[in-house]
Amino acid sequence: MDSRPATRTPRPGPTAALLAAATVAACTWPWILSGWDFFTQKSFDHDRFHLHLVRLFAGQWPRVDLTDYPSATGPGMHLALATLAQVFGTGETTLQWLGSLFGLALAATVAWYLAAWRGRAVQGYLLALPLAFNPYFLGNSIWVMTDNASLWMLAIVLLGATFAVATPARLGRWGVAAAAACLVRQINLWVLPAIVLGGWRAGRDGHGSRGRLAIATVLATLPAIALVAFFAWLWGGLTPPQFHEYHEVKIQTSAVPFGLAILGVYGAPLWLALGPGGGFLRKPFTVVALAAWAAITIVASDSFVSLEHGRIGGWVWTLVRETPVPGGWSVALTALSPAGTLLLARLVDASDRRGVGSNARLAAVLFGGFLLAHAANRVVAQRYFDAPTLVFLAMLAALAWPRAGDEAAPKERNRWLAALAAVAAMQFAFAGVSLFRPLLRNGPTPEHRVIDGVGETPWEESARPKS
Repeated sequence: MDSRPATRTPRPGPTAALLAAATVAACTWPWILSGWDFFTQKSFDHDRFHLHLVRLFAGQWPRVDLTDYPSATGPGMHLALATLAQVFGTGETTLQWLGSLFGLALAATVAWYLAAWRGRAVQGYLLALPLAFNPYFLGNSIWVMTDNASLWMLAIVLLGATFAVATPARLGRWGVAAAAACLVRQINLWVLPAIVLGGWRAGRDGHGSRGRLAIATVLATLPAIALVAFFAWLWGGLTPPQFHEYHEVKIQTSAVPFGLAILGVYGAPLWLALGPGGGFLRKPFTVVALAAWAAITIVASDSFVSLEHGRIGGWVWTLVRETPVPGGWSVALTALSPAGTLLLARLVDASDRRGVGSNARLAAVLFGGFLLAHAANRVVAQRYFDAPTLVFLAMLAALAWPRAGDEAAPKERNRWLAALAAVAAMQFAFAGVSLFRPLLRNGPTPEHRVIDGVGETPWEESARPKS
């Protein structure tokens, strides 16, 4: 583990955070504040579930009924916005703007941590830029969604465990963030190994008393576990009762090659900076990663497009639909997922050369945990994978990229700048095609719109503020 301090003077984190937040605001607030945000394909969950649930909770406040409600997620984000609604009201534009702050906070957090690690604000900002330009992330910042609030809390844990030395106080903060993440989405229990491994590494490397670190680690994981256990008891399952049938636990092995394919495509420009590095193919981590990929891909036969099985939406499933799927085994995923596996291994190898291989292996293992957790989800939708994958990609790139003081030729540093700029440009191009252009074409959102064949949903009428 790298023992160098995670921050430098002057502190670059706040500057990078401000730039990242301003970028997200520039890409989202004009659509929100102008009302020019009609896009039913992207805003379905906003229209059908989350906006109405926030209003329902706001109407019930402070005695909110959590026994059953119209969302498969935890109530955390809805409760936060319902609380703010007591001051700011429940207007749609107001709730969208308040919800967008989760996106600004997420991008700012990623930029802050990585700028502090890199020692330069512009580098932290550049590393966060692909996330800030991602169309799924931006859509979740325009409409009322749970994704960004969830990932913001996860990012605090992941970035902290990867880049900072665990102390009892830090472990406590990570535990609070993990519990908050599980309050927003129950599946976020997968992040707890980050706390456990962070505490274990600190003890292994002699950063404090092993006994105190062990106790702090256990205590830090308990709130998230207790919270999910409470909801499981309250609901009689992992989701509110009305979603039991739709969101039953189902193993979707295609989630692993699916996520690796996204990583391989989005991170492809980084090969410009990394180079071939043929020796990394013989490294133990590479061998293990490729073996794990092969084992999972062999059993991932259910990788055809299927609305019934939750495998639909986004460019990956579109590609799968347009390419051969012999025996239900997608040729496209089988071809693209090893690219993600090799990129992951190459980034770990490059980090090893910088003396931070332990940090990178932790990030890679946590990415694998994220994919495996989503393999137990009924829905393998790209919106659940894009932004988290870009956070992991930024973390790994920050470790592999030569820092000030490392031995690296200026040409190598320039290649990294060009490669990261290309990653960001790719996301901006995707956003232009799949988000900005349709928004410009669609125009303002109608005041009363038909959703899923009906006008108002039952809970919209009950949640409508009394005049």
